[in-house]
Amino acid sequence: MKHWTKKYWLALLTVLCPLLLAGCSSATTTSQTTTQETTVAQNETLDGTWELTDVKTTLRKSFVLRGADPTQYAYAIDDLADWKPQLVISGNEAEFKYSYNFTKYFENLYEHIYKNAFPDKSEFKSVLYEGYAKILPALKVTQIKMDKETNQFDFSLPEGAVDTSNKTIAFKETPILLMTFSLGITMQPARPITYQYELDKDTLVVSARGNNERGVLTTMKMTFKKVTE
Repeated sequence: MKHWTKKYWLALLTVLCPLLLAGCSSATTTSQTTTQETTVAQNETLDGTWELTDVKTTLRKSFVLRGADPTQYAYAIDDLADWKPQLVISGNEAEFKYSYNFTKYFENLYEHIYKNAFPDKSEFKSVLYEGYAKILPALKVTQIKMDKETNQFDFSLPEGAVDTSNKTIAFKETPILLMTFSLGITMQPARPITYQYELDKDTLVVSARGNNERGVLTTMKMTFKKVTE
């Protein structure tokens, strides 16, 4: 009887072991799949800080939109190459911001463009900042701090709205560089703008397309990389 009982349990274990192993394997596979899906979801979240990577390309587009002087354009592309604006996203809110010192850009602007018109460099600088200051009252959301002595600019455009269903990021005003160069499709910084976005892991591409003031179809496209904390 004992011998039969042993045979019975051995036979039962022989049947159950593959089933148990299969169950364990299935659970492991399911767990791995879930982990992979979770990792992908985490990697592709919009939340975080994104930094502009195609600075020179973006500047070229903005200069063309403005119809900038070719000489000014040539120097500015290099002078502003290390300008790194950021897009900060948290949930359904976004902020476009940058902090940058424009001394090098202003120096070349004066030496190669405005020196003949303004023999006195201090006068040139005063006129430049007065022009910038005239734009500020039109901006209701954008926050800009200018230090005339150091040429340090702190720019913040908060209250951006992120719509993940339609894949858009909308701002109540248009991001600008130095209150001179637009990062939108028009040269009107007080005008609202909506960017379509495409997210691929740690790369975020935003673009806006439409007619500018002259009725010409215009596209502004910027590529951002996620900043690793």
